[in-house]
Amino acid sequence: MKKLLLTLVTVLFAVTMYAQSGFYKVKDYDGIIAYWIVNTNTSATSQAGFAAIKNADSLLILIDVDSAKITCTGSIEIAPDGDLIFVTSAGDIIGKVVDEKELKIGNAALDAYFIVAASATAGSEDIRVVNTNGTDEAAIAITSTAGGVDIDGAATKNVDIAGGQVLISSKDDVASAVAITTNVGVSETIVITNSAGTGAGAVELTSTLGGVDINAKEMLTLDVAAGTAGTTDIIITNTPGTDEAAIAIQAVAGGIDIDA
Repeated sequence: MKKLLLTLVTVLFAVTMYAQSGFYKVKDYDGIIAYWIVNTNTSATSQAGFAAIKNADSLLILIDVDSAKITCTGSIEIAPDGDLIFVTSAGDIIGKVVDEKELKIGNAALDAYFIVAASATAGSEDIRVVNTNGTDEAAIAITSTAGGVDIDGAATKNVDIAGGQVLISSKDDVASAVAITTNVGVSETIVITNSAGTGAGAVELTSTLGGVDINAKEMLTLDVAAGTAGTTDIIITNTPGTDEAAIAIQAVAGGIDIDA
């Protein structure tokens, strides 16, 4: 440990060092003591204790020899010219931050980043993934090459998706390839709304090669509730059908009432 610290300080400060009774003093070229390297171990038979780097005023870095834990007064900045690699052969790599502070991973300008904003207040704690300047369609991409992606929110909270276009597509040739399902209680509804579109296909259901099947247990309502009286129509058209029942209206158990 002493050799490691000596090498570290020599590289960082390029100054004169000399040993004195359990610690090393690091002097600059004017002979002023810049830093102290101290081994707090006082036992000749045990490696217990700490190695400390300090200046004349306060402790800077404390290294626990037993657990290899490094404690610092102030900040530590590691700025290599090349890659910075963390490797563990058997354990985890854990990053922690106290409440009301943020754990940030991002670029130098921090305009593309991942943040864990820890807080003791539940409404203030969040996790954010932000790309401020990216303009590609996949500026933020979540990809699972061999498995699935599960997005799960609390029952009383929303999953909010907004963008220029919201595109949902399936890559599997199976029934219910795209399914929207709700199955929690009798008050549930599924609503598809176009608030501003005025075109004839403002809401459109298209089956290019197959049919469109609408099933309801109770009531099925097709309603034009508003519009210009002279141009509001309900039109049912079968263009290619040649069968006698190309358009069929059936009431299996009841009647059919047509009013004009």
